[in-house]
Amino acid sequence: AKAQLEFPKAFKSAENTFLGNSYATLDDGIEAVRPVLNKYGIALTQPCVRVPERTEKKEDGTEVYYPPQDVVVTTLRYKDQVLQTEVPVIYKAGDCQSYGSGLTYARRYGLFGLTCWEKPLRNRLMDCLLNHKKTKER
Repeated sequence: AKAQLEFPKAFKSAENTFLGNSYATLDDGIEAVRPVLNKYGIALTQPCVRVPERTEKKEDGTEVYYPPQDVVVTTLRYKDQVLQTEVPVIYKAGDCQSYGSGLTYARRYGLFGLTCWEKPLRNRLMDCLLNHKKTKER
């Protein structure tokens, strides 16, 4: 909580021409929060991990198949305390540029979500990113 009180106001260095607004980039966020987190001994990590495919049974007995999914695991660690969130990397298959954009979005929203540094630009977009699951009923 002390660290959050010291975070500077969100600096919005980028323009979104589609939505017509400005926003804070991942670099803006890291530049703003890392010095404060470090001051209080809070480590920030954001590895990308692959969640293997799996099938889960719903309460009604039907099975839901989840294909493999890359997720960014954003972690804030202070001594033995850990705060963590996972955000899926959403991208167009076979498109490296799309994958890079998806990775940046996942890191941005993971960081901003855990630090409460910037209000999400659009709640609907955040819901999409956090709840996105490609499912296939079997």
